Amino acid sequence: MNNFSVEGLNVLVCGMARSGQAAAVLLNDLGANITITDKKTDLDFDYKSKGIEAYLGKNPDDIVQNFDLIIISPGISIYTEFVQKAEHLGIPVWGEAELAYRLCPCYMVAITGTNGKTTVTTLENNRYHLSWRNFKKNKPRYSNCRKYWHPLHGAC
Repeated sequence: MNNFSVEGLNVLVCGMARSGQAAAVLLNDLGANITITDKKTDLDFDYKSKGIEAYLGKNPDDIVQNFDLIIISPGISIYTEFVQKAEHLGIPVWGEAELAYRLCPCYMVAITGTNGKTTVTTLENNRYHLSWRNFKKNKPRYSNCRKYWHPLHGAC
């Protein structure tokens, strides 16, 4: 379990699909100074009312040096120029899973691979609930976010 704070950090959130929007809102709520970026210029996301800055329509190659942390959505390659530049400058670049791990107040189990994830997750979910029938005291926080369309950090 982690004790990580983003309060006051300048964070760039890249990619404004579901995962990027959820990350931006979460980090904003936790006190980070957020700038979002996306190749699209017209977003279906009300960032202005949340006080979030935007850099839209191009890759953020020329602004990465202004940030303490960069969050990239799953569809952004770690080999893009701005990610490589950030890493060269020593700026942490995290994906959604890393953000969730850093902020989640609970233990995490990751189930990965090409085939069988839903089956294994369902089995583990059932095993977990069966194990807690006899021991209800001090139950840790638990979320089953096996559905891939839910941002992982939304469960924490």
